[in-house]
Amino acid sequence: MGVFRPGSIAERADRRGEGRKKKQSTWAVAAFRSAVSQGLSPSEFWNLTPYLTRHAIVALADYQATGAWLTANFTRAKKMPELKQILSKQTPDKAEVSKSLKAAMMQIGKRK
Repeated sequence: MGVFRPGSIAERADRRGEGRKKKQSTWAVAAFRSAVSQGLSPSEFWNLTPYLTRHAIVALADYQATGAWLTANFTRAKKMPELKQILSKQTPDKAEVSKSLKAAMMQIGKRK
């Protein structure tokens, strides 16, 4: 009847459920690691939905692959192409831009 009980401290902790590591959600950890390795910051990851995170990861991977491809091609090029040919030629539709700006301003007005 002493103060000491048989068994080690670890065995008693296991019987009580103490000392066990909580099982983490493996898909969330894998998604987090994948997103951060592609260049998303941890705060960006936690602010995005899983759907948007998946698309952000794909977009970042495409961006990095495109950069690597361009770098490899430019190192092999005998004559450097003009910058105008390389840059994106997409110009925003003026009507669409004005419509989205107007909608944004209306939302700001509704908040106040």
